[in-house]
Amino acid sequence: MEHCDIRKLITMVTDEKENFEEYGRLDRTMQDVVHKLLPQVEEEERRRQEEFYKRSGLSLPHHEPTPETTPKPRVERMEENIVSLVLEFIGSSKELGEPIKALEKKFVRVTSKATVRHVQRFLCKKLQLSDMFEVDVISNDEIMEPEVTLDMMVPMARKLDGLIVLNYVVALREGAGMLRQK
Repeated sequence: MEHCDIRKLITMVTDEKENFEEYGRLDRTMQDVVHKLLPQVEEEERRRQEEFYKRSGLSLPHHEPTPETTPKPRVERMEENIVSLVLEFIGSSKELGEPIKALEKKFVRVTSKATVRHVQRFLCKKLQLSDMFEVDVISNDEIMEPEVTLDMMVPMARKLDGLIVLNYVVALREGAGMLRQK
């Protein structure tokens, strides 16, 4: 660190180019966020920059909008990839002892690329189940494999007012195989 007598500032000495790149680069994303949240900061920066160039006798550089700073039109295609589910609790294995409560909100919207495993994990988390338990997801009286994506299920799934109906059963991990033996 050095002291600059002209500006009365402490400056950092950078000997290597990479030090300058590390500490001296602009963070465009952060700058864009600050300017969106505090538009007066952008106006003040612009005013101070104009004053500096006038005092220095230099011409103000004209900045063309760069692709980084030009806002891109946001295309909303998300609706095409969303499926709506109804998650119906149909019971739990008798070995559990304590009753499992169904979800308070059984309607869920997720991406069609989600798998049955994602639904199982979601249910385990929402039902606050420990690792001892397993959730089987059932569609059309058939236990779905965890690798099946929801978009693969759409044509064959039972629907209720356009919503895909999925049933689920909670079982102990060792006892989960009993349902599969049907």
